[in-house]
Amino acid sequence: MNELKNEIETEIDEGELEERREKVAEVESKLEQLRNSEYADKVEDIIGRRLGKMRDRFSGRAENFAMWKLLNGEKFDIKAQDFDFSPVEYSVEGFIFNLYKKFFPESWEKKAKKIRKQTDELLEKDENGGIRKKINAFAGGLKNKYPDAGEYYAYHAITFSDADIGDCPDYDFPGEDSVEQKINDLYEEYFGKEEGGGGENKEETSGEK
Repeated sequence: MNELKNEIETEIDEGELEERREKVAEVESKLEQLRNSEYADKVEDIIGRRLGKMRDRFSGRAENFAMWKLLNGEKFDIKAQDFDFSPVEYSVEGFIFNLYKKFFPESWEKKAKKIRKQTDELLEKDENGGIRKKINAFAGGLKNKYPDAGEYYAYHAITFSDADIGDCPDYDFPGEDSVEQKINDLYEEYFGKEEGGGGENKEETSGEK
């Protein structure tokens, strides 16, 4: 009787099964794009480290989850009782969606490289130290306002500090705290919109997270 009860309790209804199919399709689609992109090697490195962390976090149970097997390139049962990890910050679905936004439609590394290039050009033009003071004050303000500033990839671009893209969950700060927006504004102030390459994408900087 108890065995029959357990089977009933763990049975997956058709609605949940369809939801799982949709999640698997989305994750597989994004994984394929990531693995076929120019960032494939970096993507595989990040995924490998993630799999290792999940093994440690779930003490040997990670391999039982269907989505873990999908991420690891193994066959999996979509009806498995253990489908994806919870809470959401540990889920494979959330991890892949977050990883995807780091490389598409434009990689965070390319965007951060542009920030560094603009900042370098600004500092080269800085004859009396005024620009450096503005940039340092802005970066210091971010650090004070956001205790987790180091988790934003753009913060490392403006401070020229090292950060692994796989370890930063967010790219830029919202609104007026956007690093891209601040550097674009300074670039336009000192170079103008037509010189260099700094001002033309101002409308596109929206504090992406």
